[in-house]
Amino acid sequence: MIYRFLPKSVYIDDVEYKIRNNGDYGVILDVISALNNSKLSDYERAYCALYIFYEEIPEDRNSAIREMLKFINCGKDEDSKDSAPQLVDWEKDFSLMTSPINKVLGYDIREKDYVHWWTFISGYMEIGECLFSTVVTIRKKRKLGKRLDKWEQEFYRNNREIIDLQSEITADELELIKKLMGSDE
Repeated sequence: MIYRFLPKSVYIDDVEYKIRNNGDYGVILDVISALNNSKLSDYERAYCALYIFYEEIPEDRNSAIREMLKFINCGKDEDSKDSAPQLVDWEKDFSLMTSPINKVLGYDIREKDYVHWWTFISGYMEIGECLFSTVVTIRKKRKLGKRLDKWEQEFYRNNREIIDLQSEITADELELIKKLMGSDE
């Protein structure tokens, strides 16, 4: 499906459910933060995410979660078979990605009252060479067991606090993701 307009609601069983703050990127970052909160139970994470995302939570929670994740994925159904290593921590990396996104979009996203999530992601996807891309490249090489270039090794030694991610996905988080995606595997 081609999305000419930025969606501000989702449909579940032909009923429209509005997305809080019309799908502003800040709302979605809060949803992601709730889903990643290891101090909450699976149920609490899912409920918090739904509460943050929807103005009114749909009764069909499974469809509500599926539509929420589809929106976060910019209209694409999530591929539950993707097991790529985590390379970005939206909370930790926000300050690193803000400047390049601002450069791409031509304005400071923090100064705007509203920036749709899909607009934010469009800017994110166009990030070129910058500190953030260097950090992600080093994370990727390390996760895949690839050798770092000499300058990358030195950069890593001097910047471990911005490169190292605090925690990997736990077994509980993986189970939550499977539940959210409706996968029994």
